[in-house]
Amino acid sequence: MDIDDLRQTLATMADEVSSTDETNRLAKVEAKVRAARRQWVGVGAGVVAVAAVVGLLVPTLLNGGDDAPSAHHSQLPTVVDNGLTFYTSPAGDTLVGEAVGHPGDRVVTLTAIPTTTDLSYVSRCVEPAISHDSPTYHVTINNKPILDSTCGDGTGPAGPGTGFTSSPSGNSRAWKDYIGVVPGQPVTVRIFFERGTPNDSVPRQLGVALYADTGQQLRDHGVWFGQQTVFEGHTYRLVTRGFEQVKGVRGKLRLALPSAEEHLLVVYGVADVHSNYRTSSDGSGSSTRGGTGSSQDALAKPDQQAAHLSIRLHGKSGALIYLLAYQRID
Repeated sequence: MDIDDLRQTLATMADEVSSTDETNRLAKVEAKVRAARRQWVGVGAGVVAVAAVVGLLVPTLLNGGDDAPSAHHSQLPTVVDNGLTFYTSPAGDTLVGEAVGHPGDRVVTLTAIPTTTDLSYVSRCVEPAISHDSPTYHVTINNKPILDSTCGDGTGPAGPGTGFTSSPSGNSRAWKDYIGVVPGQPVTVRIFFERGTPNDSVPRQLGVALYADTGQQLRDHGVWFGQQTVFEGHTYRLVTRGFEQVKGVRGKLRLALPSAEEHLLVVYGVADVHSNYRTSSDGSGSSTRGGTGSSQDALAKPDQQAAHLSIRLHGKSGALIYLLAYQRID
């Protein structure tokens, strides 16, 4: 199966991926597979993992997309390898294996034997100083090109990223059909710089990790989201949510927030959109995005009683806007 076959497969999975998912995710499949900045890690609970880190004679720049997390104090279980940290059980998911190179290494390889195709992965490339010409690093899984990205400066714990689609069954099928994952057989994730990429003056550090997507996923109005999520080193559990189908070019949504001792985490989301749009939400002003849907997280203000999201569409009308509120539980 090639990337075109994958897109067609996902597009026809009506019982697994809603029209919302198709709009929001399928348009990003190729980006997720070849050029997305978000990263995955794939695995299954109870797998056997073997990591091989290969440092070549020609030092190379190591990258981790700008999704590399910043440093946050966390009491969640983690594992540290060569200075890079990964969560071991974020929001119910399960770390199966990780591999981290030394600064200046050009290739890092992780091989694991998953027991499931419910997988995700994350890649890291950390540079010690800000660089205006960070090189591109690449990720392959079972020799299939998955990701091209550049380094970041995050040093905080990393957890699983995203897959081919937000639909758990659709993502599992993509791992099986596109990547060729067979439970019980080895899967190899490789993060590397091309030969000749310099890494002398700014030695960057590469790493990858594999996760089993064992956390509970919910679906409402065609949108998939986690029962729990991790934000800035803490675990949050879903407590309320709201959706609004926008039929014209403008729409707004208000979600009453429960009282809580800790700040609530609010997810502001747009889905099922077919044109460019501008949104406005609590304390974040407005932003314009392309017509593929989006979401962003923010902590609610102290004593905030409601969350708000409004949208103005440019061109073809219609969209789904939603708000998810999570309460800290650790």
